[in-house]
Amino acid sequence: MKIKNNIELSKISSIGIGGTAKVIYYPETLDNAKSLFKKFGRNIGIIGSGTNIVFEDGLHTRPYLSTVELDGLDERENELFLECGYNSSKLVELSIDKEISGFIPLYGIPGTIGGAISGNASATANSIFDIIKSVETINPDGSMNIENEFTPTYRNGNIRNFIYGITFKKIKGRKEQLLKEKYLIVEKRKNQPSGRTCGSVFKNPENNYAGILIEKAGLKGYRICDLEISKVHGNFFINNGKANYNDFIEMINIVRNRVLKLFGIELLLEIKVFKR
Repeated sequence: MKIKNNIELSKISSIGIGGTAKVIYYPETLDNAKSLFKKFGRNIGIIGSGTNIVFEDGLHTRPYLSTVELDGLDERENELFLECGYNSSKLVELSIDKEISGFIPLYGIPGTIGGAISGNASATANSIFDIIKSVETINPDGSMNIENEFTPTYRNGNIRNFIYGITFKKIKGRKEQLLKEKYLIVEKRKNQPSGRTCGSVFKNPENNYAGILIEKAGLKGYRICDLEISKVHGNFFINNGKANYNDFIEMINIVRNRVLKLFGIELLLEIKVFKR
């Protein structure tokens, strides 16, 4: 198992914000991961690959677990088993190459498959849970469960414990159709900004869109120092230089207060905030 000390979290977080982690563990096997939960229980912070996380500035003494080394794949006759750290974008390309249906909705969503399952991520209305057969999870005491009944909701897989591995149903697809589905998502995502961002900051309210509400509130392009609400899409914050945690929290509060005042809608966070 790899162990790294005094890591700059701004280099791990995709938006480039955060202080220093005293220690980050990179388990490479199931036994590695189980040993960490036996030692730390729920005190250990799961940071995946850092694509939808904003870290507080300063020294983080809490131990962190990155899943990026848990990236195994086992292709079986009717199933596909993946460890939690397998890259979602890589999985989409693999599914097209092998003509496996069901994974295209993950296209353009950065990060790991474990994070995608935890957050019920999808670029379309389809849920990745439609093709899941079972999920292996690790309890805080290091023991394991195999779960095969799920109650996912919008942007929440409702899986309480650490997701170690996922077994997917292997559904035959046609490359031509899969590429067509991918193209439709590419077109849909053309209005998403580039740069240092953590993805969508807020969840979409029921029957509405956070980005549209933020735009109607006149906040597109609003800046606090180097942090800017994207001029392309209102639900993305861009770090144009040396934005910090306080800038991010202040921006969140300004957006939520403005949208609540104008439209009576409370925006909820989609990203995760890790404090020291």
